[in-house]
Amino acid sequence: DPEDDAERSEGFWREFFLLRPDRAALKRILDGLGPADMLALEEHTRELFARAVTAMKSGQGVADMHALDTLSVFLCSALSKKYAHPSSDIIIVLAGIDYVDTIFTDFVGAVDQIIRSGKSLELRQKAVEVVLAVTAGAYQTSLLTYFIQRDLFPSVIKFIQDTDATERILTPFSLLGLLANYNKFEFQNPYQMRLNDFVNEATIKKIIRCIGQTCESLTTQFVDVQDDLPEGWTFNGTLRMIGLGAVARGPKPEKKPVYDAETMKQMFTKLPGEEAAVLLATYDFTHANKLFCFNLATLPAEKGEEQPLAAFTSLTSYLLQHAHLSERTTHYSHLNLMVFRLLIEDSVLCKRICSEESKGQVRLCRQRQPFLPLVRGDRILATAVLDTMVDGITHNLRRRLDVGLYTLCVGILLRVISYLSRSRTRLTYHWADLFRALLNLIRFLTQYVADLKDLSQIDLLLDNVVNLVALSLSAGEGFLPSPAAYDDLFYKVVEAGDTLTKFKESYQLGKRPGNSIDTLINVSTHYKELLAEGGKKKGNLTSIQVTEVIKQGYETLSIQAKEGLDTWDRYREADERTLLKKMARAAVIDVRGLVERTKMNAPRILSRVAFRRSCTALQCASARRAYGSPSFQSYPLYSNNPLPPARGDGVPESSIASPDALPKVNETRPPKIPSQMATAHQQSSTPSTLSSPSSATQSSTTTKTPASASTTAAKATATSSTAAVAAPKITEAAAQTPKPAARPKRTLRARKAAMKLSPAAVEQLRAMLDQPEPKLIKVGVRNRGCSGLAYHLEYVEKPGSFDEEVVQDGVKVLIDSKALFSIIGSEMDWVEDKLSQRFVFKNPNISEYYFASYQAKWSNANGATEEQCGCGESFMV
Repeated sequence: DPEDDAERSEGFWREFFLLRPDRAALKRILDGLGPADMLALEEHTRELFARAVTAMKSGQGVADMHALDTLSVFLCSALSKKYAHPSSDIIIVLAGIDYVDTIFTDFVGAVDQIIRSGKSLELRQKAVEVVLAVTAGAYQTSLLTYFIQRDLFPSVIKFIQDTDATERILTPFSLLGLLANYNKFEFQNPYQMRLNDFVNEATIKKIIRCIGQTCESLTTQFVDVQDDLPEGWTFNGTLRMIGLGAVARGPKPEKKPVYDAETMKQMFTKLPGEEAAVLLATYDFTHANKLFCFNLATLPAEKGEEQPLAAFTSLTSYLLQHAHLSERTTHYSHLNLMVFRLLIEDSVLCKRICSEESKGQVRLCRQRQPFLPLVRGDRILATAVLDTMVDGITHNLRRRLDVGLYTLCVGILLRVISYLSRSRTRLTYHWADLFRALLNLIRFLTQYVADLKDLSQIDLLLDNVVNLVALSLSAGEGFLPSPAAYDDLFYKVVEAGDTLTKFKESYQLGKRPGNSIDTLINVSTHYKELLAEGGKKKGNLTSIQVTEVIKQGYETLSIQAKEGLDTWDRYREADERTLLKKMARAAVIDVRGLVERTKMNAPRILSRVAFRRSCTALQCASARRAYGSPSFQSYPLYSNNPLPPARGDGVPESSIASPDALPKVNETRPPKIPSQMATAHQQSSTPSTLSSPSSATQSSTTTKTPASASTTAAKATATSSTAAVAAPKITEAAAQTPKPAARPKRTLRARKAAMKLSPAAVEQLRAMLDQPEPKLIKVGVRNRGCSGLAYHLEYVEKPGSFDEEVVQDGVKVLIDSKALFSIIGSEMDWVEDKLSQRFVFKNPNISEYYFASYQAKWSNANGATEEQCGCGESFMV
């Protein structure tokens, strides 16, 4: 269309950014375009981007916020296309080769200014999301050099300092992680230097709190698939087990869904969630900043939450048990293990982690057998780290062995045990499981030598695992908690003697000067000779007799361990260069999905933690809105303009006349009077005005009568003279037209809403209804439970013929016509606690309040919904 190709005026764009963008519709339009289509529309995309930058810089009214909303959707979609030449094509789409330097410099300067000192935290958050969209979308292009030239680190850190909610820190901190990793091995990245020099401890603590809460949220995703914590004994549970659940007190525990093995595997493959991108920034800060490491290791837990490092350990445990399912999970497992290696290599932090000061509760993964012993209550953090490494060794054995993952796990064990042996710190721990895992690894390496001997870096793994066992033999009496634990280690080594000999021959370890395999074989041979001599005298030896032989063998045993078993090489980032580049690409994909999900579905990241903290403020604000704009608003009649003609004029007599039109759901302005009627008194000689009342009557057929109109109608029926005054001024030609006598109208009072919505329910429903594909929510009842009825919620495409509509604060809910009698007068509320999220219905027609859990998961293509059954959820009117 030639008109579409014409350049828009300044007034058009000024009004354009005053309107709130329809993000879902814009995303659908842009997603439907291919790379070639975007290049064909380059004139329009350039104009949109340039005008949005101008609106951001102006900062007038809501234009800057709407410009940021528009840009976030536009950039997420435009930059995600698979262009033939990404760098040049993206530049063509956004600015053009000739103007890219000017426009992008203005763009970076505008977002920098908004992030640093925007009018509100919400506006600054949107600017961070726009920068994140550009960073994730154009990560492999040259556009990010503009963010390198214009250092955004001070602005982002100031936003983190100013924010009042921990969950807002996730996106800016993830942004710093991506920018700090951009080509950091090719040139000196200024964000890396900023991380190195940062010393604001208060801000560091806020960031670490955010990391801890994000790790909790990611761990919860694994637990939701399979709850792996054994259920403790309760009296009510015993009663229900023996069939006496009716006499058990308290509510019935909620049953979590149980999935089959294949379904769980598919669900675990998609985990962790996109918020895991924050782990990349966590690694960079840990590697660059010693103050960050110290606070990460020492920051205590807040009330009702885990210690941040404990939450990080818990997430690492779940990642390691499922690392084999996807390359993405493997990369995040590597990243977390490198963080632990950096912490353990610091002697001060290692001392803290191995001391009583680090005690706390840590939930470790128990979703795959074999299980380690379950530890309830507080424990030293080092024991949880050891358990995590043992789980990683046990659950990832396969012919295509991830040598890097095993080298990290064994290396961390080596560093912890080296510290314990040097400091002679006796740690109460189930050491037998650790040594069993190490010897099982040696057996695995021996069995599949043909598949493993040619793998990259396999020699380093072989040296580490052998030297770790040798160090435990030579220095175990210094860190093992009891002589029995030391005897058990010798017993396991003697038992694995044949495997150790074959292991040495298979990998030719005798030629490696740094390997201590001969120490293990000598210990095994020494005790085998003693046991053989004891067997000749006493026949077959019992386990107690074997233990006695081991104790006696200490006197004649000489462990000739190599020097330097407790030494190790410090971490060098250059050695992990390839892995870190892969990890950065994985984090970019996650950030891109996180930004798209945040903008389109408006989810609350860490919703459980955030809602608990902001619930009070949210309810107060919603209550003010509820009192300020009720469901049925009265609009004053115009004093300067003539009143519209009576609705009964020109239509047949009926008991109830058609009601006046109310505004639409999202409109807050008073109803408009048609322009023909508004100018009737000025153009009294124009006969065309006679058709205005009838056209206005036909245009409104389904809306309800405002309270003000009802009041006017009541006054009109008082006397005939009053009715005459209330009639509109019409033309002389219309006055000569005979009309039937107007029948007095009944006084109509504004009907009360069938159901009220609490402020919390309004906010939750608004978030649920904000979807790319618009749907409606219908409330009904179902025959269920011991009392007869239960509340039921479902998504529907369109309302039924006789469904009731409840509109409050811009939120519309449908009530099933068959359930109206049971629901009328109820109040719908939203309740959220640590265990569940649900809608609660407060019904004055029944003696108690009952609730129905919110269900919106579609079970089949026909739109059926799943329900939860159980006593206590039903009611009877």
